[in-house]
Amino acid sequence: MHSIKNYLLTSIVNPILKYSNADSDKLKILKEIKGKAGIYRWINNINGKSYVGSSVDLSKRLYIYYSLAHIIVQSKFSLICKALVKHGYSTFSFEILEFCDRKNVLVREQYYLDLLKPEYNILKKAGSPLGYRHTDEAKEKLKGPKNFSLEHLTKLKEHITNYNAKRAVVIEVLYSENDIFTEYASIRLTARELNSNDRTMTRYIDSNKLFLGRYVIKRKKID
Repeated sequence: MHSIKNYLLTSIVNPILKYSNADSDKLKILKEIKGKAGIYRWINNINGKSYVGSSVDLSKRLYIYYSLAHIIVQSKFSLICKALVKHGYSTFSFEILEFCDRKNVLVREQYYLDLLKPEYNILKKAGSPLGYRHTDEAKEKLKGPKNFSLEHLTKLKEHITNYNAKRAVVIEVLYSENDIFTEYASIRLTARELNSNDRTMTRYIDSNKLFLGRYVIKRKKID
């Protein structure tokens, strides 16, 4: 039944970009939508159900969807996140229905919500949380144990670990007074070890200046 629906929708909607596997295609997706505003759609390749959303920065929105911690927490009250956790990214297609001006994203999202009537969308009005509240039961579930199979949770963790590894940033710190050299896996860890913050670390990395007059901080080149 869902195949008939998909065929009919395909005939009236022509996505700007389409990716058949949201897992293996994720790096390509993030690259091609970087810094752009527009309307997107997730499609479950198993049952044909879909979700329509919009963002003034699509790549930032997708980074959130590819966060295991985010979709696990949100799955208690978000149908699309629940589906991603249950089925995994590889069972989903991802589409950019259109790119548009930032000021028009909600108007265009509403157009596609009315046209496609996506099953995973709880809210039927673009950008509006009116009339929707998390129940006390849902809030309690957020605090409770997560009933996911170990095999599926392990697979999701592997997806996120591999994805983050490809985007990893290694920071080198040289203590100039005694030539002690240390590496950290992120700017945040570097900042924590040096009792500073991310913004300050980034500023010193970009400026090539000595932090506190004695630390040389730079990004390590990774082949």
